[in-house]
Amino acid sequence: ILGTADYMSPEQVEGKRLDHRSDIFSLGILLHELATGERPFQGKSSVSVIASIVKDAPISVTDLKPELPRHLARIIKHALEKDPKRRFQSARDLRNELAELRQEIISGESEAPRARRSSPISVGLIWAAPAIALLAVSVLIWSYFSDLSFRGTPARAVPLTSLLGMELDPAVSPNGSQVAFAWDGVPGGSFDLYVKLIDAGDPLRLTTNPLDDRHPAWSPTGREIVFLRRTAPMNYDVLAVPGLGGPERLLGAVSNTAFPGLDWSPDGGFLALVHRSPGDDTEAVYRLDIATRQLSKLTHPPSSASGDKLPALSPRGRVLAFVRWYEAKRSDVYLLRLESGKSELLTAHPGIITGLDWLEDGSGLVVSSKSADGSASLWSISLEGQVTQLFFGEDASSLSVAGVDRVVYSRALLHSNVWRTAGPAAEGPVAPERLIASTRNDWSPHYAPDGERIAIASDRAGLPQIWICRSDGSNCYRLADNGPMTIPRWSPDGTRLSVGTEHDGHVDIEVVEVESGLVQRLTEGESTDAAWSWSRDGRWIYYFSDRSGEYQVWKIPAEGGEARQITRNGGVLPVESGDGVHVYYFKFTDPFSIWRAPVDGGEETLVLQEPSMGRSGFLLWQDQLIYVLDDAEEGLSISSHNPTTGETRVISRLDPTTRLAKYRRLSASPDGRWIAYPRAEGLDADLILVENFR
Repeated sequence: ILGTADYMSPEQVEGKRLDHRSDIFSLGILLHELATGERPFQGKSSVSVIASIVKDAPISVTDLKPELPRHLARIIKHALEKDPKRRFQSARDLRNELAELRQEIISGESEAPRARRSSPISVGLIWAAPAIALLAVSVLIWSYFSDLSFRGTPARAVPLTSLLGMELDPAVSPNGSQVAFAWDGVPGGSFDLYVKLIDAGDPLRLTTNPLDDRHPAWSPTGREIVFLRRTAPMNYDVLAVPGLGGPERLLGAVSNTAFPGLDWSPDGGFLALVHRSPGDDTEAVYRLDIATRQLSKLTHPPSSASGDKLPALSPRGRVLAFVRWYEAKRSDVYLLRLESGKSELLTAHPGIITGLDWLEDGSGLVVSSKSADGSASLWSISLEGQVTQLFFGEDASSLSVAGVDRVVYSRALLHSNVWRTAGPAAEGPVAPERLIASTRNDWSPHYAPDGERIAIASDRAGLPQIWICRSDGSNCYRLADNGPMTIPRWSPDGTRLSVGTEHDGHVDIEVVEVESGLVQRLTEGESTDAAWSWSRDGRWIYYFSDRSGEYQVWKIPAEGGEARQITRNGGVLPVESGDGVHVYYFKFTDPFSIWRAPVDGGEETLVLQEPSMGRSGFLLWQDQLIYVLDDAEEGLSISSHNPTTGETRVISRLDPTTRLAKYRRLSASPDGRWIAYPRAEGLDADLILVENFR
């Protein structure tokens, strides 16, 4: 789905063919908002807004603002018809209606609400009554079609690069003339640094190392670029290279960080970067002194947070902005006063912020953010904490502000399909192959206990929902149309699926009967509850939740009832052991690790700790723990570990170009012949330049 969710038409949400009538619907939304101060379709996330656009009838503007004319209400209602055939069929028709309304207002003939019919509306009253003055909005919209002079120069987004592969991490030079970025050259290749003039020219390659070079930041003079070189899954060297290429110099190293960031202070004296020392609970922002090469800690995130990321120093260098991530798809933006060492919350954001930069005058920030439904966009944040979604920046993943009127961001376009490869019981090597594919995103595969079916999450019909296919990938059908659903998990008898559903910005657990489509909600509240597996007897559903302040493993009766907490020291992705005595679970610690505890809680025991273990977690097949290894040089492989014997072996090596897609989770067929996984395909990212940015 491309576009800003709040202003989409129903046909755009559902992926249907679009024409000019889709724009008329979007204009109807804008008219409604300008007339009442409220959007007609609302929600706490992009997914809930989309659901409202498809299902809900908008409240009439005269119900919200009784002083508005009924003619305006009829115009907006006509523009917001769900069926394009019932809307205005052309912009000219809408313009003519607005022109007629304008004439009625001027002449005093406008049809007023009944409560006001006792006295005619005069031109003087229109401008004297603040509520009626909102009708000037319709005049401006009418003027939009006949005279654009009042609007000024609009923002314009144009491609800055269109190279094959991924162009990421843009960083604009201090004088605004160049942009440094990371590019993998070809899909699957390593990332190197490049620099390009914004207004012309081809990219100049700065680094050629076989390891990934990412996250460039310019020196205040524009003569050097500092960057991070990935030496291990969570470790990086900090290096600098001349802006026109040349010898590199090593400045230091950071470790134990899954999402690093980097910025150079305006006085040139230090770098702000993300690091995790051995005594830290999680990642924090550190200061690396250029002269002494010494690291000192700047931020102190609580243990309930998953780390402080994306440091950005203000234009004068007095304030450090950074993002504090939480596992519950939430990002808080903080400001740290470097002189006093005091930090303050600027705003809490319902999504994962992936990029952050200051406006040139220091009056605010621009961030890129990914919502719970996977959509990404750009937002502005004032120093008073006011957050505004921008009308450009769809699919933005990182950004850099370029002067007073330009922004450069990386726009990532990709879709994911479900692939399969050899499982733990495969008879000999098997090349990975595509299993389930569409032009949209398919992820979270899970084999049914009978091995004949496989459930997936997919947005091929617009919203993320559950689809069921034959195990060979054919005959896919949608399970239910009850709003956004993800993470399907089969019950042991194959008659039900547990799913995660989004409600008002948080995730609840629901159980869906496969034959009837009936849905039962098991959890609700402000926490994120992610169902992950069933007990062997089908009586319990294991899940992880942040209701206690950090993610812990819980279980709840499959028929509904009181939930029970199992772990006390953190855990996610729980799976019951074959004998039903223990629960295995995952920890996103350093390094990633697999633990186990009794099914009713008790001693928590480390089972496996592997430095190269990826964020994919693990699955359990006949008491074998199966997981992904992510080696910086060799790529991805799937391995198994027997907790009883301690034996570990490689099951399958994936193609070097493979990148796991959304949630990165695996599923083994009951007979052990196959392992299904989501793979990112059509992966591409270009740099986009926004001009006349305000």
